[in-house]
Amino acid sequence: EITNNYVISNEIISKVPLNLIGKNYDTFLCKINSSSDIEQQKGKLLYSSDFTGEADINNWILEGPGKITIQDNQMIMKSEIPNPSDGFTGHFNFWCPINFPDSIIIEWEFTPISDHGVCHLFFATKGQNGKEMFDSSLAKRDGHYSQYHSRDLNNYFVIYFSNWGILRTTNFATTSLHKSNPYAFLSHGKIGIVPGDNHFHKIQLIKKQGEIQLYVNGNICLDFSDPGNNRWGTINSNGKIGFRQMAETIAKYKNFKVYSIKK
Repeated sequence: EITNNYVISNEIISKVPLNLIGKNYDTFLCKINSSSDIEQQKGKLLYSSDFTGEADINNWILEGPGKITIQDNQMIMKSEIPNPSDGFTGHFNFWCPINFPDSIIIEWEFTPISDHGVCHLFFATKGQNGKEMFDSSLAKRDGHYSQYHSRDLNNYFVIYFSNWGILRTTNFATTSLHKSNPYAFLSHGKIGIVPGDNHFHKIQLIKKQGEIQLYVNGNICLDFSDPGNNRWGTINSNGKIGFRQMAETIAKYKNFKVYSIKK
């Protein structure tokens, strides 16, 4: 039986013969099944920024040629080099200054202004060997992609909007999960935001140790469990959160919040 909807674990088990379940069937089960379940799992509000005024972003940290402004009670991010000739410059990261714990719920609202571009969310980011990501001993960063996935940072990052270059098609899977270091492509997900849909979308990312899920407008788009084994390395735990945009992207953001998860 094929379904596009998530179902509770007992129902899944009842449909699979015992001899086919295997030893680790629980790794395939969804721990959070709906937006109402997300609300029930929210613990303490750890950080909140509505992005309605300059004070909301004064202590955020920009890496790369980004231009961040507040207009009409919304944060607008775009590149100062929107059409780089080399294809590598012009991208940038914008970091929340707080170090967050291992298990959190992140939510924000987002709308693309430009039809083309790529948007990431980096999370659980810190330097290798447990260093703070802005430790002076780490290599300097200026927005080039490889500096964030193949050098001296450990993190996860999710691409939740993508319509760029030769991949300018809504048939391209616009949701994917990645990990560093070393770099690993972990999972594809379903399209959450279709290029050209310029309404605000509510995005929620749940990180519960190695369990990572992404919801867009209450619909689950990605569900992955990092086993923390030799294939992808140990589970990345605590660290910083940052937004990333590629050069040709222009987008608006508001209502950024981070919650702990109830035990």
